[in-house]
Amino acid sequence: MYNQSEVQGRKQHKQNRMICQKSL
Repeated sequence: MYNQSEVQGRKQHKQNRMICQKSL
């Protein structure tokens, strides 16, 4: 079972990766 916080963390991590790629 997944934690709500874990799912939220994964979503944020995905967004952060996108932002990092954009800034590169």
